[in-house]
Amino acid sequence: MAEQGERPLEMLPVGHRWDPVPGVTLIGDAAHLMSPFSGQGANSAMLDAADLAREVAATPHDLTGPVARYEATMFPRAEHDAAGAAQGLERFFSAEAAADPVAVFAEAMAEVGAAGAHDGAGGTDPAATRRTG
Repeated sequence: MAEQGERPLEMLPVGHRWDPVPGVTLIGDAAHLMSPFSGQGANSAMLDAADLAREVAATPHDLTGPVARYEATMFPRAEHDAAGAAQGLERFFSAEAAADPVAVFAEAMAEVGAAGAHDGAGGTDPAATRRTG
């Protein structure tokens, strides 16, 4: 039993998939439960719902095709997001993070800033703005 203040982190394996079931599928955490370290949980659930609704609206009298098309889009996206979440979980709960959490966060933020610079979003290098002393 977890002590007061402790909460287990539950997640599905990265790349989790299931065999097709005609007219039946899952969205959100039911489809791709991951740790909160990619920040994609709610975004993924809303995107799942929108993708599935668009597919069903296109052919409302046949759910087999829409579900298959939704799952073909959702599975790779969920795998990518879950991999990022798993990487974040490993990074922030590592022995290195316990020894110097500020350095680990600064490194992660620098990576986010560098990724943003590649897509035109910009970004700030937290190491350059971090106080010393």
